[in-house]
Amino acid sequence: MSELHKFLFDGLPVFAFAWTSADDIPRMDLPADVEAWAWRVGVDEYGDDNAADIFPLFLENVDTTRVRALLLAALDGDVSGEDVDKFQATLLAAADRFPALEALFISDIPQDLSEVSWIEQRDPGALIAAFPRLRILGLRGGIEGPFEPLDHPGIEELVLQSGGL
Repeated sequence: MSELHKFLFDGLPVFAFAWTSADDIPRMDLPADVEAWAWRVGVDEYGDDNAADIFPLFLENVDTTRVRALLLAALDGDVSGEDVDKFQATLLAAADRFPALEALFISDIPQDLSEVSWIEQRDPGALIAAFPRLRILGLRGGIEGPFEPLDHPGIEELVLQSGGL
């Protein structure tokens, strides 16, 4: 199981909702003060056979209505970008469960798991439209396909990390 990450996101300490075994989740000591943390959700190992379980387990175990900041790491054991549409669709399908979300970082994947140039993103327009309170948006990876101008009056900070914009 991952240790608490030693950094901040949107001024909040980051709690890693991750595992090395799916059996770790029931034993996790989850903070009760959900809104006081930035939640990092994702697997820590390439090729994790249980990767598809992590986001549903997060939704089941954390009061997401109180989550203010969310960092999505690898939701799939293969982080090379082949499932980027599935990745965004998973978050969009659960958007109504995050009414307080103000800060979102997509593909918080460390270099030892995937080079930034291997991570693919799609146009984030649907994502930002789904979160009306969003102030901070971060994307790591290259943008594939058309990228429409971002139209969201609340965005104060936009971070794009890429191997080539």
